[in-house]
Amino acid sequence: MVNRPDNLMLRRPRLGMALMDVLVAGLILSGALVAVLGIASRSLNAQARGQQIQEAAMVLDSLLNDVLAIGPADYLKKGEMSGSVDPPFEKYTYRISIEDTAPNEPFRITARVWWETAAGEQTVEVQTLMARRLGEEPDPDREPTEPVERQ
Repeated sequence: MVNRPDNLMLRRPRLGMALMDVLVAGLILSGALVAVLGIASRSLNAQARGQQIQEAAMVLDSLLNDVLAIGPADYLKKGEMSGSVDPPFEKYTYRISIEDTAPNEPFRITARVWWETAAGEQTVEVQTLMARRLGEEPDPDREPTEPVERQ
């Protein structure tokens, strides 16, 4: 019976260590959870930024295709050089500048798209060279001779 109290004395510090182990493990897990949530938040922000840049690139592509279809010289006369983009991209604003460098040189075209975010104004800009239209042929009539039936 003398050994019994000694066994109880040895077990008490051991129970306290188990509680400390649980507390330390809980702190480590909570730190890891905070790190994972931070990474997830940054990932979602990066995905949203990527989507905005992709939409801006689609707007730029559309604008430059309009300039190409009409021709840079005629676009200078007819086209809108700046403004808001039509829905569903109404949050974007654009500006196109066309430089006529020399009679036998291509036009230098700069297209810029910008939009507002919580972080401030974001901008995407592209520059390209576009050849002059040769000849005096007017734009062809692009309507089909027969109606297109789509199902």
